[in-house]
Amino acid sequence: MVYTVVARVKEFSAITFDQLNFGNDAAYVTFITDILIPKVEAVVDSYVGHDFNDTTATLTLDGSGKEALHINRIGLVGTDPPHLLPLPLISLTSVTIDGGGDVSASCQIYDTYIRYFNNFFNFGRQNVIIEARYGYAAVPADIQYITDTICANILRGMLKRWLAPDIITRAVMASGSLTAFHAEDMVLTPLLKSMLNRYRYSGIATG
Repeated sequence: MVYTVVARVKEFSAITFDQLNFGNDAAYVTFITDILIPKVEAVVDSYVGHDFNDTTATLTLDGSGKEALHINRIGLVGTDPPHLLPLPLISLTSVTIDGGGDVSASCQIYDTYIRYFNNFFNFGRQNVIIEARYGYAAVPADIQYITDTICANILRGMLKRWLAPDIITRAVMASGSLTAFHAEDMVLTPLLKSMLNRYRYSGIATG
């Protein structure tokens, strides 16, 4: 699912196609839809370590030898792209260990791990197969806001560079440096990072 839509990006940026020298609004919409939004979504995903889609997949993991099996990058197979974690867990369809029967009825899921009550996941390599649903049923409102804000900031940065050098000269004269001029162009500002931090999970965990 997409984290935002063109109308929201336009509203947040207040920039029209002609200001950025696009030939028409259709070309501007195509740029936002096919290039800008996907790239910003990738930035958000990379920072938090997972995406905000609703996904069902078969995951292969190394058995922990413990009651808890954490979803981390050690031995994880079955995600696309591979560097993103399949989190948070939503539900389980099946869990098999060493090719045995489905034990999911004896398992409880948490955001980042599965607990096999009164038993343990046999220690091994690629010996636990999990069919699971993970992610978000709907994109959180603050993730939409962050995506909108980053897209808008990038568009404003494009506009600034298009209007240069006159606007740069005025910015330097007013502030004495280019810092203030480029501050809004930052992809992930400290404020946006603080909002995203609540969605980050540790890449490695044991239990």
